[in-house]
Amino acid sequence: MKQDNANEQLALRIGIPNFASTFLTFFINLAKYLDGLGHNVVFLNPDPFLRSRLDKHGCSYELYPSINNVAHLEEPFDKSADIIRYLSRLYRLNDVQEIKLIAAKNKLYSRAIEHLRLSPIDKMIVWNGLGNVEKTVCQALNIDAFYCENGYFENTFQMNKCGVNSEGSFVDLPANQLYDFVYPQADAKVTTTEFTLTETPFNKFHYYLKRLFDEDYRNYLFSMIRYNLAVKKAKRSFSEQQFENIEFDKIGKFIFIPLQVNSDTQTILYSDFKDTYDFLSTVVPKLKKLGYHIMLKQHPFETEPVDYSSFVGEHVSLFSKCDLNALIDRAEFVVTINSSVGLQAIERGKKVVVCGAALYKNAPNCYPFSALDKVEKEPLQDAEKYITKLKRDIFIEGNWRKVDESLLASVSQRLLG
Repeated sequence: MKQDNANEQLALRIGIPNFASTFLTFFINLAKYLDGLGHNVVFLNPDPFLRSRLDKHGCSYELYPSINNVAHLEEPFDKSADIIRYLSRLYRLNDVQEIKLIAAKNKLYSRAIEHLRLSPIDKMIVWNGLGNVEKTVCQALNIDAFYCENGYFENTFQMNKCGVNSEGSFVDLPANQLYDFVYPQADAKVTTTEFTLTETPFNKFHYYLKRLFDEDYRNYLFSMIRYNLAVKKAKRSFSEQQFENIEFDKIGKFIFIPLQVNSDTQTILYSDFKDTYDFLSTVVPKLKKLGYHIMLKQHPFETEPVDYSSFVGEHVSLFSKCDLNALIDRAEFVVTINSSVGLQAIERGKKVVVCGAALYKNAPNCYPFSALDKVEKEPLQDAEKYITKLKRDIFIEGNWRKVDESLLASVSQRLLG
């Protein structure tokens, strides 16, 4: 692959820490793309399964050194740390598993920070960051890191130095200041020729076999398997459900609450609620006082055996598979913790009440739950400029599940800026 940059950039050493196999195609192609631009990309401490894939596709990686002297261990994580709360809730770990997880993450942190002190990198790109000790390492060593995730609109991708979702560096800006916010971009146009996308299929049996003999995964491997099976079951169950037609005329005016999955880390880490039950117990009684019907819609890929029927009654209905846009459009307003559906509702010209930390908290027509009494009194604002700004300048166009050269170029340009 030839480099087409008009101005030569200094070669950077770019790190990609361990990641879930789901993102294999995206990260391998990104590494090859950046390599083609003249940069040195190294995968940091990949697990045995990822190493087997990286070897197959000719990608470079480095392993963190072992630390045998416990006196040299640093311990930044305890059970209150976000990384522990995230992984423990995601895989439903018991107390013993959680203790082992804390010890493992503290040891990994010590290994990572020792390696990166001796072999520094210029930039790092991390998926999400919640499950990686490298996020804390980057903060300690002042490494220029980017965190990436799904975008909030169809076919979009988010990428920010402070974190994803409500941690983005632009989130606290009032709407009028957001319009002036820009991401630094690479000076030269990041383009390449003769780049060919790499396919990365792999055998699932080989994947689980590698995990079984991997000390870092073995302690909660079966919890991970149960979680993955629950996700598949949820998707299958949703696809088999009958579509529900809602008789809006009989219901009358209503407030719409799109539910997030009960174990959503956006609920656990970025709100005051411990789960969806806690959320509904808090907001439903207060919303009932407004005199509207309340429409709940269960998340299509709920992975836990939830039962919200206790909240259903004369003034509260629960639906599962129905027309989401119709619920948004016909609602008086939408109430959510911090779901992307809230931003979708703002795009469709609705007022939204957020009950947690949300990426779009300063959007036009968005209110905190503490300002519930103002929602109906305030005039509806035009949110088109705000939505356009997010789509054009904040999110990157593209889908990591369907990697193409355009996405790789856009990600590279922001990373190198």
